[in-house]
Amino acid sequence: VINVVPGNGSTGQALASHPGIDMLTFTGSTATGRKVMAAAASQSLKPVLLECGGKSPQIVFADAISSLGATALAQACSGAALWNQGQVCVSRSRLYVERGAADGLIEALLVHLKSIQPAHPHHGGCAFGPLASKAQYDKVCAAIAAGEASGAKLLLDGRKAAAPEGGYYVGPTLFVDVPADNALMREEIFGPVIALARFDSEDEALRLANDSDYGLA
Repeated sequence: VINVVPGNGSTGQALASHPGIDMLTFTGSTATGRKVMAAAASQSLKPVLLECGGKSPQIVFADAISSLGATALAQACSGAALWNQGQVCVSRSRLYVERGAADGLIEALLVHLKSIQPAHPHHGGCAFGPLASKAQYDKVCAAIAAGEASGAKLLLDGRKAAAPEGGYYVGPTLFVDVPADNALMREEIFGPVIALARFDSEDEALRLANDSDYGLA
């Protein structure tokens, strides 16, 4: 039997803390996940399974670009990062590219990303809609502004994308040569923002990919 109980934070608090519930799973933000775990331990000890965000990597080697083509890889990489406008916990928003082939892939990415236009979801052919709420729109715009202020190289600014009126639209955004300690590489944005960095060796690529507090995809 499945019983759906919609509600706000107090509803979730009641469910998480209730001693009659034997196990909890939660998908959402890290901050809320902490609250769920604390509530679950407040009245009893029960198993808790959390899926709380991500900052997943993609690694592209030069031989992949030469065999598959920069255009095809640009489409694949952007799709993995920007599906559902990046509002996916397994969004692969960190993109690591072998140095010798990075310029070609960046050029192809720019061409492809500029072709993606935000549109109203009710219109036929819409492939890139708005963000979920004003709060999320403000968070994504603030992350882009902070990245730009940090000195990261902003090649495509989704805040300037042509978009319909009356919605919280941010277009595809691309930062390149982003340092490993930059918030663009460290923190989940949950929006259409790709952070790209170059690498020189397989060991370096794996080290950069694994240098994260998250670990989903």
